[in-house]
Amino acid sequence: MMRRIATRWSRFWFSPGSTINITWIRILLGVTVIGWGLALVPDFATFFFDDGLFPRPTYGRWQTGVLQWLVEDWAAVAALGLLFLSAVALTVGRGVRLAAPVMWYALTSLQQDITVMMNASDVLIRLWAFYFAVFAVLTPGRYLSLGPRGARQPGGSRRWPLGPAWILRIFQLQLTAIYVATVIEKAPGSRWHDGTAAPIALGLEEFERFWIPQGIRESLIIGNLSTWIAFGLEITLPLLLWNRRTRLLGIVAGIGLHLGFDYAMRLGYFFPGMLIGYVSFMRPGDLARLRAVARWRPGLTRGSRLPAPVH
Repeated sequence: MMRRIATRWSRFWFSPGSTINITWIRILLGVTVIGWGLALVPDFATFFFDDGLFPRPTYGRWQTGVLQWLVEDWAAVAALGLLFLSAVALTVGRGVRLAAPVMWYALTSLQQDITVMMNASDVLIRLWAFYFAVFAVLTPGRYLSLGPRGARQPGGSRRWPLGPAWILRIFQLQLTAIYVATVIEKAPGSRWHDGTAAPIALGLEEFERFWIPQGIRESLIIGNLSTWIAFGLEITLPLLLWNRRTRLLGIVAGIGLHLGFDYAMRLGYFFPGMLIGYVSFMRPGDLARLRAVARWRPGLTRGSRLPAPVH
């Protein structure tokens, strides 16, 4: 029994898997961090310089950001510059073993210097950056620099090699933990039980991103259904994602849920952060399967089968 458990445990963490997920996580993470940094630029002096809003921010005992020791304005500019350089390197797959840890530390240093401005999306991006930095340090470079089309083979063809997939398990477990913590936090709240949480959130004008018709905002039925559907999905998504038969349904439902959140409300970089987590659950062939369903292509009858995912 113990040997069987040990075998399954080892297979769960260390079975080789397709590197397509790792590559797209790397690219999405790099692009997201670039966008995060660009959002700071217009008000960078206000947030980080000595004559700005937070000239001497308070640091916690265990915080390690370099800007608590290098307090000059040039240090903040240097941290932002390193953030951009490392994020670009990560995106294009050059020097990833060095770029990933540098990006994480630059991101951490900037975030810890303006904690009053940070939210859950910033913490999530920092977590992803930390996990990938650890992975980059421990992983052979040939798995870190693959392009979005895979590795070139003799003859000009391309394929996705099998490689270390334990990083995907970390991302999957982190995404699951987010939903478990969210449900625990929301479960005692009466607003989620009586269906009024969504209408209240949509009524916060300072968080409004895109236009939503007034009739939808004021509809009690739509508000109730939106609240219960969102809460129900947050409860069931971990179950859907970890089940082979419902994994693809969970990915589509989860991405759709957060896309709806992001359309309606300004939630920082929460959508791209959650999208990175969902990529860790995807398998080669998933996009082809989704396209086949979306097109309702001829010949797809009850007895026909969708392309099987390649493991």
